[in-house]
Amino acid sequence: MKQTPQILSGGSEVPGRTCLGCTQCCSLLGIVELKKPVFTICKHCAVGKGCKIYEVRPQTCAGFLCAYRTSADLPEYWHPKVCGMVLHREANSGADILSVICSNSSKYRWKQEPYWSDIKRIAADLHIRHGAYVRILRKGQPVLIINPTTFETHPMGNLKGMAALPQWEQPN
Repeated sequence: MKQTPQILSGGSEVPGRTCLGCTQCCSLLGIVELKKPVFTICKHCAVGKGCKIYEVRPQTCAGFLCAYRTSADLPEYWHPKVCGMVLHREANSGADILSVICSNSSKYRWKQEPYWSDIKRIAADLHIRHGAYVRILRKGQPVLIINPTTFETHPMGNLKGMAALPQWEQPN
């Protein structure tokens, strides 16, 4: 039986896992301080290299770590540069949600193996342990919530503006 990857919230960095060469979060997530909307490449991003203003980047950027960076048992194929998806867990907004944020080139990859099997295991485990849900976010597509028991997907509306995607904050 395969072990369920643990998706931790606010976890610390996993040794050896870096952002080196990955800029997925720079193109998928909204950054309020920069007025950068979701699913838009940041003007300060050198694609495939990193941030051109790294030393003075906004606090939201400095404080963000995707789940790949904080969850040691997530397999290497979940590296955002490899899969084209960013996993981000929010446990501070009243609802406990794991977002699978898909790039345009990977908007259906979440349905493919080995990702779909992992997502189902994670959805069931997060729901049992924390009452959490998994949602799939794609540009121009309905937000999908995965039923943690049947693994059916249910459309739950559309993204609107920057606030609709996780706006992460430095934990207190």
